[in-house]
Amino acid sequence: LEHCSREQAAVQHRGQKYGHIGQGVIVYNVHSQENLLCTLADTIRVSDDFGKFAVQYRLTEQPLIGMHGSFVVCSNAVEQDVGFDWGVPGSITEDTFFAMKCSAAGV
Repeated sequence: LEHCSREQAAVQHRGQKYGHIGQGVIVYNVHSQENLLCTLADTIRVSDDFGKFAVQYRLTEQPLIGMHGSFVVCSNAVEQDVGFDWGVPGSITEDTFFAMKCSAAGV
């Protein structure tokens, strides 16, 4: 909640229409490790997400290789102006399609 308040204040101070879009990470096998091999395989998936997505946003602030759709946080203005529902054209990789539309809109 504090982050959202700080971001809203920063947007108002800078005179921007949109704030940053937040993206969470999916972590697997947090509460139980029923199968060691699967747990290790999922660890690679999480580190891949942390690595490639964090690096692209920190270096370029653009979704060059896409966006992970889980735990996306954006302002209502982004949802109203860009939207989430793009039908068939955006249905294969909705998260990346959304990220590209936001980038094109200057978000």
